[in-house]
Parts: sequence; structure tokens; C-alpha cells
Amino acid sequence: MLDGAESRRSRARGSGGVYNDLSKLKQHVLVMWGNLDIIDPPANDRTIAKRLKHATTRVFSGAGHAFLFQDALQVGQTADAFLG
Repeated sequence: MLDGAESRRSRARGSGGVYNDLSKLKQHVLVMWGNLDIIDPPANDRTIAKRLKHATTRVFSGAGHAFLFQDALQVGQTADAFLG
């Protein structure tokens, strides 16, 4: 099993992950991130969202990698609205 850092390096090399398959998805996908994330930079999320045909995005300003906890109420409301 790859640790987080090795997993990210593997995806960046193109030998892992599903990057090439993202454009094939037909489902609507919610992509959320914190604009201050230093573990997985926001540029990664923007790249993913651009590959998805049916992406809805939400950026949480002032939040980092733990945006799910930092803005829990807003994250929940965003997910509810998306799934609604």
C-alpha cells in the first residue's frame, strides 16, 4: 500500500490514479477544496474539475486541507444542495 506522498508522486508520474479516465465520467461530480491547502494544492482540484464534464466546484476561502472540519456547516449545505 502506498503512503499519501508516494501515492501523489505515482499519480503525478501518470503510472497511477484515474486522471485519464476523468473525462469519461458521465455523472455529476462535486469537487470541493480549501484555498489554503498546502498538502494537496488547489491547482490539483482545479485540474480535476476541468477534466470532468459535469463538475460542480466549491472553494472554501480561508480553509486548508481540513476544510471539511473548518467549514463543516457550509460543506454539509453544499453537499445537500448538490445532492438535492
